[in-house]
Amino acid sequence: MKKILFSSTQNACRSQMAEGIANKVLQGRVEAFSARTSPEGT
Repeated sequence: MKKILFSSTQNACRSQMAEGIANKVLQGRVEAFSARTSPEGT
């Protein structure tokens, strides 16, 4: 199964929506993930 990563600087909305849509529409063909690209302090 192919994997797709949607990334953005804050992972606030667009990358999470893209992940959800891809997982729903391409169900069984791909596995989508989302992540942020900028580190966050602890």
